[in-house]
Amino acid sequence: MKAGATIAVISLLLGPAARGGDDTDREKYISAIESIYFKTTVLSADSPFVSNLLVSAKSANPGVPDGVWTSVASEVAGAFEGLLREKGGLTDTVLRSAMQDLSTADLAHLTDVLSDPVVMKYFAATRSAATQKQLAKGLWATTARLEEAVNKSLRERGLKEVH
Repeated sequence: MKAGATIAVISLLLGPAARGGDDTDREKYISAIESIYFKTTVLSADSPFVSNLLVSAKSANPGVPDGVWTSVASEVAGAFEGLLREKGGLTDTVLRSAMQDLSTADLAHLTDVLSDPVVMKYFAATRSAATQKQLAKGLWATTARLEEAVNKSLRERGLKEVH
């Protein structure tokens, strides 16, 4: 039996002790880390991501006052954030996947690090509308460059471009 398989079997047989703590402690720290992660708003109503989600709705509903769209944007941002925060949702899944190989001691340390006021200030700054606009701009520019790289590769092989 290979070393990796042996470790996996031992981990299954020994359970939580093999990971350096019990499942209750692990879950406590993972929940704390998720709570810290969500201490600030993830998506603001004036985020370009929310604006992008509403483009079709605005086109389908011309002449609607800005105040109504502000209210809709706030509700959409809240719904989006709710989906991100829910157990089993995107963020929960990603965070848990990232933490699966950390020991309970690692999770305890990570909880302390993420609770640092400077880290919290950083999280808040990354979620501001201005930062989200920069993120969106960068994502769209990167996507355009990636599409061009795909098309170039296709052209070089005499294939049809798709983007």
